[in-house]
Amino acid sequence: MEKLARYIIRASFSQEWMTYLRGESKVLRDIRDTVLHKTPEGREIIRLYYEWSPAIVEPMEEDEVFKEQMKEVIDGVLELIREIE
Repeated sequence: MEKLARYIIRASFSQEWMTYLRGESKVLRDIRDTVLHKTPEGREIIRLYYEWSPAIVEPMEEDEVFKEQMKEVIDGVLELIREIE
């Protein structure tokens, strides 16, 4: 499960961002494990994430514009999480 998440992050970010995201991926895992996992809705979000991730990674590898759009989505999620903490 975590390998797939890391693969998506690697596909969407440069090496410079990968260094930054090592700490951020811990934040995302903690949210998954301590918040999302506690409710049926949260578990469904997790399930959907892992179901759809492979279908998202392939176009990211082939389309730089889509890759940048996914990076913006991930940045937005991280920003929202930081606001909650």
